[in-house]
Amino acid sequence: MNDATGLKRILIFDDDSDFRKLLLVRLGKMFANVALEEYDPVASGVPDINFDWSRYDVLLLDYYLCIHGVTGLDILRKNRKNPQFPATIMLTGAGNEEIAVRALKSGVSDYIRKEKLDKDELRMAILNAYEESKVERQRVNEATLHSHAFNKGLFYQQLEQPDEHAHQRVLLLIQLDNHEQLARAAGVIVRDNVVRHIAKQTFEVFQIGECNPSITRFSEISIALLIDDPASQKTLEFNLQGLCNHLKKRPYKFDGRKFRYTVSIGVVPIALCHASVDVIIGMAKQAVDSATDQTGENSYKIADEMQAAPAPIREQTATKTADTGVTDTDDEAHAIAAETIPEAPVEPAPTVSVDSRATAKDADDRHNEPASAPAKAEPAPPAKYKEEKAPSLAGRKPSLTQASDETILDEATLNIAALEVKRCFEEKRVVQTFQPVISLLADEDENTSEVYSASLHLIDTDGAIVPAEEIMSRVQDVPAFLKYIDRWMLREAIGRAVDSSTNQYVFLMKISDASLADTTLFNWLRELLSGLETSNPGHAIALEITEETFSSRRKQAEALMTYLRKSHGFKFMLDRIDDLETLKALTDKTRFDFLKVNREMILQLSREACGDAEEGATLLSMLKGGGAGIVVEDVEDATTLTEVISVGADYALGEFIGEPSSHLDELNNVETFEIS
Repeated sequence: MNDATGLKRILIFDDDSDFRKLLLVRLGKMFANVALEEYDPVASGVPDINFDWSRYDVLLLDYYLCIHGVTGLDILRKNRKNPQFPATIMLTGAGNEEIAVRALKSGVSDYIRKEKLDKDELRMAILNAYEESKVERQRVNEATLHSHAFNKGLFYQQLEQPDEHAHQRVLLLIQLDNHEQLARAAGVIVRDNVVRHIAKQTFEVFQIGECNPSITRFSEISIALLIDDPASQKTLEFNLQGLCNHLKKRPYKFDGRKFRYTVSIGVVPIALCHASVDVIIGMAKQAVDSATDQTGENSYKIADEMQAAPAPIREQTATKTADTGVTDTDDEAHAIAAETIPEAPVEPAPTVSVDSRATAKDADDRHNEPASAPAKAEPAPPAKYKEEKAPSLAGRKPSLTQASDETILDEATLNIAALEVKRCFEEKRVVQTFQPVISLLADEDENTSEVYSASLHLIDTDGAIVPAEEIMSRVQDVPAFLKYIDRWMLREAIGRAVDSSTNQYVFLMKISDASLADTTLFNWLRELLSGLETSNPGHAIALEITEETFSSRRKQAEALMTYLRKSHGFKFMLDRIDDLETLKALTDKTRFDFLKVNREMILQLSREACGDAEEGATLLSMLKGGGAGIVVEDVEDATTLTEVISVGADYALGEFIGEPSSHLDELNNVETFEIS
C-alpha cells in the first residue's frame, strides 16, 4: 500500500519524548517502508524559515508544545502559504484546543485526541491526509493559474511593462451591447452579472487554447483581456470568430431564465503599436465602436491601420460552430431577452489555435466542416421583454465612458488624492477583498454560511496595491465619496450573492455615517434590489454600523434596519463599542445580529452579571440568548483564539484566522475580476 500511495516520509513534531517513541513504534509497524523522523521543539525551538518542510509527506503536529506563546496552530498558520508544507494531522488534548483546531480545520487534514489514539484510526488518517494533500496541491496549482489570469495588478503590469522576452500580446476589449436596455428590463445586478458571465466564458475559451489569458473588468459594461499573439492574422481572426460563436451559444442563466446578449470586441496587437497604455486603450475603444453591428450578432474589429475592418461575424443557417459540434440558425433571437428554460449541460469550449505551425488553410478547413442538421429555433421572448428592448435596438452603442448609476462625484470638490481614487473607480482598478471570519461553535452545521469581512483595495497602473486604510484616509473628509464607496461595496456584494447558487456566504460590510444620513439610500436600495426577491441577496449581507454612528443617527439607522430586514432579510452588526454601559443602552431596545468586540470587551462581558436575570447569567449570555453572534476581532495567535473560545465567543476575526483575499472559490468564479 505504501508503494501505491507514494507515501515516503512522516515527521513527528511533539514535545513529549515518550509519546514520540510510542508513535515511532506504532508507525514503524504500520508503514514498514516509510521513513520516520521526530522533532523535539523544546530542544530545537521553533523551525526557522529555512526549515525544509518539503522533505515530508505527512506531519503529526502536537498542539501544546511547551514553548511560551507558541502552539502547533501557530506553526501551522505561520507556514500556511508554503505550498510545500506537508499534510498535517493535529494531536490535541480534550480542552479548548480541540475546538480551536476544529475552527481552523481548513489548514488541518485531521485532528486526533491523544488519549483516544487508535492505531487503525491513525493509520487511516495518515493515508487519507496524504491522498487529500495530493489532490489539494493539484487544485492549488490550478487555482494559482486561475488567479494569475484574473489578477488586476498583473494585468496592468503586463500592459504597462510587457516582457520583451515573452510572447507578444494582444489586447481585447469586449463590450456588452444594449446594456442600458438590459439594466432597465432586468436590473443593474443582472446586467453586472452578464458582464461577469462573459468574462468567465471568455476565460474558458482562451484557457483551453493555452493563450495565457489575463483578464480584468474595464468598465461597467466591458472587460479587457490580454492573450498571446497567435502565429498569424488569419489565426487571430479564427480565434475571435470561435469566441463569438462560443458566447452566442451560452446565454446567462438566472432564476429560471436565460438572458441573451451580444458583444462588440476591439482588438489591438500590442507589438504593432509601440505606444503608451493610454494610446493602446484608446485604439481598443475605437475598434469597439467600429465593431458595432446593428443586426444583433457578436462582432469584432482588429485595430490595424494597414487593414480594412473585417466583416461582422455572420453564421449561415445550419453552419457548424467551430469545434463545438452545435448548430445555429438565423432565426434565433439574438437580442437581449429572458425566457423560462430547463437547465441543460454546457457544451465544451471551442479550442483556440495558438500553435505557431498553424496555417491559414488549417483555420479555413476547420471553419468549413460539413454542416449538421439545423438546430431548433429558440422560443420567442415574452412580450414584456420585447417592449423593453425595442427602443434601444436602433442607433449606435453607448460609449464606454457612460455614467455609473452610483452617487455622482463632483470633481470640483475633490482634492488631488481623492481625484486619484475616483480615477481608480472609473478605470475599474478597485478590488473587493474578503477576510475570513471563522465560526467557533462546536456544533456548527456543515451547511452554515461562510462569513467574511468585506473591504477593498486599489491597483495602481504599475500593479502596486493600495490598502483600504490608505484609500479611506484620502476620502474621509468627502461625505459624497463615502456614500459612493458604500454603494459600490453593496452593489458588488449583492451581485456576488445573486450569482451564488446557494446561501453560501455572509459578508460583513461597513456603512458610513454619510450613507445613513442620505435620504436617497432607501430608494437606491429599493431600485437595486427590484426583481431579486426570489434570490434573497439580503441574507448574504450584514451591514456594520459603528457605535458612534448608531448613537448619532439612531432614528435613521433603526428605520433602515426595519425596512431591509423585512424586505430582503439583511442582517446588522454593531461595531466599536467603547464600554459596557453604552452597549447595554444600545442593545436594550434594538436587536443586532452580530456584535463586534475586542478581546478585552468579551472578557468584561463574560464577567458582568445581569441583575434581573437568573443567578449566574452574564451580559454575554444575555446577548447571545437574544440572538446576537459575538465576533471577536484582532485575534492574532492561538492562545487568544483558545481564550475567546473558552469564554463563549461565536466568531473570530484577525490575521491569525486568515488574511484578506480577493478570491473565495478560486476555480468557480473570477473574484478579482468580478469586484474590479
